[in-house]
Amino acid sequence: METPADRRRVDQGEIPAALRHPIGGPEIFRDQIECAAWSDVTPQILPFTGRPHPGMSGAFTILRLPSLDIAHVETMNTDAYLEDEHSVERYLRAFDHLCDLALSPDKSDSFLREIAVTL
Repeated sequence: METPADRRRVDQGEIPAALRHPIGGPEIFRDQIECAAWSDVTPQILPFTGRPHPGMSGAFTILRLPSLDIAHVETMNTDAYLEDEHSVERYLRAFDHLCDLALSPDKSDSFLREIAVTL
């Protein structure tokens, strides 16, 4: 049986803000963490470093369709669907860069499970 002393301590300064404040309470947050175990979900946590990264300008999603790739970009008061190849490629590079900066999927999964135990 694992004891708290056996687990690596989570450095609170490295935990992204979204993981420090479980919206909806601990039970809902634990349920959300369990979704990370789904086979079609690959969680990767971007540690808080205080340095700029491509995700700071706002949320975006890459939609990979059989005939076309689309970048869906969200801003504070609107959103946009970008279909031109140059724009989509720019968001694909940003996504790849974010993945490179983030913890690996295995480390992210372990990190989320550690947080779930503390709730």
